[in-house]
Amino acid sequence: MTMTIKIQDLVPQSSKLAQSIAHELEIKYDQVQMLNFTSEGNGSLIRWAISPDGPNDYIPNTTAESILSRLNEGSVHLPDTFGTYKLVSWKVEPPPKR
Repeated sequence: MTMTIKIQDLVPQSSKLAQSIAHELEIKYDQVQMLNFTSEGNGSLIRWAISPDGPNDYIPNTTAESILSRLNEGSVHLPDTFGTYKLVSWKVEPPPKR
């Protein structure tokens, strides 16, 4: 995800960003992990992930479909404090083998 907020302003608000993403996707806050922040021009590039809830090793199909639908339709709205944003790409990955 690219954002028009500078990285030095974004990193201290990473918890708020994760909470906002979770709220918009109707999932729990602890399911959203911020993986990487990179400075990109006058903005930031953020890599984040969604993990299963609790001890489950999977995200139910209906939940996954809802998340993907919201991301594809652009119906995720973040607070203005994060500036404008664009979802650059996404992919579905299986959980790491234990």
